[in-house]
Amino acid sequence: MPIKQYLMVATACCWALLAANSGCAKPEDQPTADTPPAPLAIPPMRKETQRSQQLAKHLQTTDKETQVIWLGSGKEEFLGLYRPDSSGRPLANIVILHDNLQHPDWPGIIRQLRLKLSSTGWNTLSIALPDYLPKPAKEKTDSPVPDPQSEELDTEATEPPDMMPSAMPDDSKGAIKETPLMDTKVEYESEKVPAIMNERIILAISFIKEKSPLPVVVLCHGLSATLIAKQAQTMLVKDISGLVIIDPVEVTALKGFDSKLDAMDLRIPVLDIAPEFNPRTAPALRKKNAARLQHKGYRQQVIHGADQDFSNTEAALIKTVRGWGEKLFRNAL
Repeated sequence: MPIKQYLMVATACCWALLAANSGCAKPEDQPTADTPPAPLAIPPMRKETQRSQQLAKHLQTTDKETQVIWLGSGKEEFLGLYRPDSSGRPLANIVILHDNLQHPDWPGIIRQLRLKLSSTGWNTLSIALPDYLPKPAKEKTDSPVPDPQSEELDTEATEPPDMMPSAMPDDSKGAIKETPLMDTKVEYESEKVPAIMNERIILAISFIKEKSPLPVVVLCHGLSATLIAKQAQTMLVKDISGLVIIDPVEVTALKGFDSKLDAMDLRIPVLDIAPEFNPRTAPALRKKNAARLQHKGYRQQVIHGADQDFSNTEAALIKTVRGWGEKLFRNAL
């Protein structure tokens, strides 16, 4: 074989061997200018925002009487559900605040309040609130290991209440669910939640006042009742004409919040609603403190037969709010 031809064959063999060993793709497999770029990764989103977007999409097709609005701007934008009075005799505006880890149309009392009150003289605005996710308590590594044979072994749960800041009722049974694990990198820091909540309420009050100049009431349930009762003492009291708190919870991880005292020290009308069975805090102590502080505008109503989620007693709760509002605002019109 001529040397030139031999070199050509050898060179071809070398290239073939190199391609096989390196896993080189065939020319037709190589990316070209027409190949679309890989899709960009979707940035993580807060659970609250995900719930709000899903809810907004659902209501836009199923509830034409509710106005789906977005308040705030940018990453701080949040959902609001506005429903004007349909009775023709409006008496007040009401901003409705759901419990922790829920949404503005949460099944049960939140949904019933925003729908039923809007047909009996109220302009209702239910808004989304930030999720409160307290940091887990640090475990003590130097604690002695308890003796399983000891008669004094404490078998009760020792997890602080703030590990489960509020109940998540099952839509059908009202069962208590544990707080789900979340990507805390995109969620709000627990210490910032009260301030963020306060900012949202101020925006909500401004929005509903533009819709109607009537008095504004803030109604809050569970965790929001505890946090807003404190905020109202300094930042909200000048903007609202009444406060409704429903079954507030204890928040030990945040300093300065006292469910037994905060709302009782307000100088605006306060309606305190509690379930008869298993309230999350003591209604009797709140009533006692209100009397001690001579809060003449304070009224407490225990809903007989109600449990923590007020299942099957929503009508009685709504009737209580309506009656309180009628006495407070109807004569002032």
